[in-house]
This record gives sequence, structure tokens and C-alpha cells, in this order.
Amino acid sequence: MQLVRYQLGKDEPRFGWILEDQVGALEGSPLADYRRQAADIPLEKVRLLPPILPGKIIGVGRNYVEHAREHQAELPQMPLLFLKPPSSIIANGEAIIIPPQSRQVEH
Repeated sequence: MQLVRYQLGKDEPRFGWILEDQVGALEGSPLADYRRQAADIPLEKVRLLPPILPGKIIGVGRNYVEHAREHQAELPQMPLLFLKPPSSIIANGEAIIIPPQSRQVEH
């Protein structure tokens, strides 16, 4: 079973589940007790949203040795921490906006 967070039209976002090409609402929380409602909403009618809305995102740079070596980057003695704004989380199919000063995007 695939759990999702979705929005139908201008309705409030909610949690649901996918069965083939249909979405069904969840009653309750996917992190606690919930009940699945009938999967009767066509998937193409909903906007799939990020699964969560974090308060903050903390990243660790050069934490994969092989990736650092690919870029001939020196491995740091201490972890390189950086913050990302919660607005960096986007919904399925939304465009990734690259700031004009950026020349490279990393996954």
C-alpha cells in the first residue's frame, strides 16, 4: 500500500492511499490509527503533495566518501552542516527553481 498526502481542488490537504490509479482518503493519522476509505478518486484529479512539511531541514555535506572523491573534494575533519528552508520541499511534478547564482544542482 502506498500512502500519500494529496489535495483535491481547493480542499484542504489530506492523507490518503493509492490503489492502482485511484486515491482513497485516510481517516485518522498515517502515523497512528487510521482507516482507509474507498479508493474512488482518479489519481489524475489530485495534486500529490510532499509527504511531510518539516520545520527545518539540516543537511550534511560531503558525508559520502565516494561522492566527495568524484568531485575531487577534500574530506572534512568535522561534518559540514547546512540548512535548507522548508520551502525547498516541493510537490510531485513541480518545477525545481534554481537560483540564478547556482551553476550546479546536486541530488
